[in-house]
Amino acid sequence: MMSNKSPYIYFKYYIALLMLISMSVVSGFRYYSGDDYISYMNIHNYIINNQYNYIFEPFFYFLNKISNSFSISSFLITLITNICIFYAILKVSNNSILGLFLYVLSEFYLSQFNIIRQSLGNSLLILSFVLFYYKNNTSSIIAFILSVFSHYAMLITAPILFLINKIKLKFYLFCLIIIIVYIFSQIGLFDFVYKIIGVLSFDKFSAYSEIDYSSMKTIGMKFIFNFIVFFFSVVLIKSKYKDYNNKLIENLIKIIMFGFFLSAIGTSIPLSLIHI
Repeated sequence: MMSNKSPYIYFKYYIALLMLISMSVVSGFRYYSGDDYISYMNIHNYIINNQYNYIFEPFFYFLNKISNSFSISSFLITLITNICIFYAILKVSNNSILGLFLYVLSEFYLSQFNIIRQSLGNSLLILSFVLFYYKNNTSSIIAFILSVFSHYAMLITAPILFLINKIKLKFYLFCLIIIIVYIFSQIGLFDFVYKIIGVLSFDKFSAYSEIDYSSMKTIGMKFIFNFIVFFFSVVLIKSKYKDYNNKLIENLIKIIMFGFFLSAIGTSIPLSLIHI
């Protein structure tokens, strides 16, 4: 016999599905929005016209190849990205609405407006990570392969995810470190990092080593907003939800914290230079 809670649960999933599709429509069918919009539009046209003469990420290539317009390919890619994240949220917690709400507010969703390949690869990698935790090894391997075939950088990101989970720092101590790193970034202690990246990178990035970053500082308002929302969300989870003790949730929080740590270093970089 059906539980009394079942209609409510199905209603939540229905609302979450509408949110999922709406998010994909907004980010997928955007028009000249995002720093990399023109670049990805050109990539799509190159793929459609068979003008690529080097090996491109196969899964990303395939999704563009089967789409007769850039808008369709962008929507398809963002839809798959959001489905992967949504499924991972459902595996971690039954509170799908709260999970999607936090996802919409996160940098991860906003990144779909710029770094499309990376967003697709990261979502599949996170899904692979979650499936691996629940012993769905075959599905985890498939998701991992697709993540690499979406962006080859996932070959580097994957081992980093597993190493992050070895970090023994407590949540509040990790937050304090991130705040200190943010302050150091704002007073210019990490400017040398950007210059080193410019020197060691490809020629097209070498000009960044000559930039005077002190005259182009930003305070990172988006970082501050995202970090505050994330902090209080974790505090809420710790105080209200028993499933915080779930080892997977703790590991995912560590991964997000590490992302904030890297973002704190880069908060003083103007938005147009983030893609170094």
